[in-house]
Amino acid sequence: LVAPGATFTLEGSGSGYHTYQLVYNPNTQLSDLYVDGIKRIQNKADLIYNAAVEGGSRAIYSVAWGGENGGQVNFNFVQLTIGSVNFTAPGLTQMSQTCAVQGSTFNVTFTGTNLATVNAVVSDNPGVSGSIISRSDTSVTAIITIAPQAATGATTLGLTTLGGTAKMPFNISPAQFAYVTNYGSNTVSIIATATNTVVATVPVGANPVGVAITPDGAFAYVANYSSNTVSVIATATNTVAATVPVGLNPWGVTITPNGAFVYVTNYGSNTVSVITTATNTIVATVPVGANPASVAITSDGTFAYIANYGSNTVSVIATAANTVVATVPVGPNPWGVAIRPDGAFAYVTITGSGWNQRYVAVIATATNTLVGGVGLPWSGYANPAGAAISPNGVFAYVTNNAFAAGLNYHTVEVIATATNAVVATVPLGGHPLALSVTPDGKFVYVANAGYNIVSVIATATNTVVATVPVGGSPVWVAFTPMVVP
Repeated sequence: LVAPGATFTLEGSGSGYHTYQLVYNPNTQLSDLYVDGIKRIQNKADLIYNAAVEGGSRAIYSVAWGGENGGQVNFNFVQLTIGSVNFTAPGLTQMSQTCAVQGSTFNVTFTGTNLATVNAVVSDNPGVSGSIISRSDTSVTAIITIAPQAATGATTLGLTTLGGTAKMPFNISPAQFAYVTNYGSNTVSIIATATNTVVATVPVGANPVGVAITPDGAFAYVANYSSNTVSVIATATNTVAATVPVGLNPWGVTITPNGAFVYVTNYGSNTVSVITTATNTIVATVPVGANPASVAITSDGTFAYIANYGSNTVSVIATAANTVVATVPVGPNPWGVAIRPDGAFAYVTITGSGWNQRYVAVIATATNTLVGGVGLPWSGYANPAGAAISPNGVFAYVTNNAFAAGLNYHTVEVIATATNAVVATVPLGGHPLALSVTPDGKFVYVANAGYNIVSVIATATNTVVATVPVGGSPVWVAFTPMVVP
């Protein structure tokens, strides 16, 4: 685009590796030809350019120069659009997205004024780039790419015209990763959630089951069922930084909100080991019910709830004293447990062997009493396992494996916690076990032990949007934290 009366330069190169410049003078409507920076032709009139006419295209006809060796250079039919140039700076009022993680690509829509002549996306962060998809005077849509190594923290994102630039605050969070235990291959697969690809695989102990990550994202704690240990993975290097001996057959893992202590259920010794993260040593061993499986801690860190598979109860541990303060009868063979963010209710999957003995039990934490249950589809054949709750507490997610003659039903059931009713069913692959919700609540990652994959469910539509191959028999999923301004 060339404004009426503007001065412009065309550059090119030809044989002999020379550089050519055609410089137009709007006052004389003549042009000069430079070769390798030296003016060779002056006041050439072959440029067709009518400054009085706006719109359409004009062509630059051939400009010939007889060089020292008899050669010539031609600028043939270069198309220029001649029109008014808007020198008004853009005005931005809103962006459709104000934060993103490293390594992500997404569309963002800017709204404001004087946007029709926007020519570029700008940011104060050199790791942010963008290209414009569409524009109007009041709206611009662009595709934005955040480099995997882009600096994190506060920055800007905006638009520019020939008249100026407008920017708005933007925040880049560290790349988020999902850590998946692979029971059958003695490893942990690490998935970059921005791309849903495995970026590292870490060998750990034998038959890893539970995994939890410290609130600062620095360490992942992995329960190795057959090694009777907990592997501590340093997430910065994805290497095992420590190995902590615990009880027999460690299963579930959770970490207090302040990151100070790790609670590990020992399925084979009917205890919970309490590890201090400061030294990675055991500071307490708490007897609970038979075959403790999953464990969850209230958001204020005051109580831990343990599903005792073999004694059909849930033990409640007061974390201040590490003593059991309540034992709640629930139903046959409790497996998974999850607590609502407000701490009011705990959801426990019941996997009993009898007809209609498979459901989700609901415990009121104020009284530690069973206050209800959630029936599942194919209730007589249902086989619930893992449980997780959305960050806003609105939905509980439960894996379900219904088995019967001619029935092979592998799903995630979505429960509305306001009514404790199933409101959606998401079909999956083979034998889903534990699952976890991303910190922003947008996705649920499900470990499918039967197919050696992790299914990614978009919570907005309750559909599977990605499938990630991992190691053998994946069991558990945990996330590094996401900073969401």
